Amino acid sequence: MSSASSLAFPGKALTNLERFLICVTPDVPSLSLQGCCSDPNGQCVPPGKDTVEYFNLKDLWDCYYDWSAYGVGTPMMFENGDTMQYHVPYLSAIQIYSSKAVAAASRLGREDSEGAESDSWSEDSGSDKLSRTLSNNSSKAWDVASLDSNSDQVGSWTARDNELYLQYNETSPYWQRVPFSEKIAELARSHPALMTLKSADISPTSWMAVAW
Repeated sequence: MSSASSLAFPGKALTNLERFLICVTPDVPSLSLQGCCSDPNGQCVPPGKDTVEYFNLKDLWDCYYDWSAYGVGTPMMFENGDTMQYHVPYLSAIQIYSSKAVAAASRLGREDSEGAESDSWSEDSGSDKLSRTLSNNSSKAWDVASLDSNSDQVGSWTARDNELYLQYNETSPYWQRVPFSEKIAELARSHPALMTLKSADISPTSWMAVAW
């Protein structure tokens, strides 16, 4: 009878760490941005490129939905036999940087649905207060940084038009933390663009850390 490990990874001699990383890596649908400035956010495909590959952040969050509820099954190999371990994701930290134009467009969409708001956003997280004021030049188009950007492209993106849209650091002890999807839904209530942004909308310097 075949073991759980051999069924999940046929013909591959992998370590338990490699098995874990394969199982917890999100599989996000890839899309293509075509044409110039045809996107509602005023994005342009960089010169010399016909298309730019991107994914929707919401599709990324959706990958964690079932995992947050049931855990990710990972086949493990031990000396006394194989077993299936389940791991639940928790958001440890996240920083999302976007262009001021995209941040402004995201906020305008929120104002249309919720009414007029102030010209600045603020988030108070204990001793750390982040304040962001929208640029008046919100209609300015900006070049999309591709997913395979090199360090020079990342630097130029950051220097050109970079704004911190969201920063979150989990400080609760692990036994008090809520699963990943629940935390993202909580953050999206105050940062609704989490559900509408594309990877092409955010700086390559954006990142998140997930604990399992």
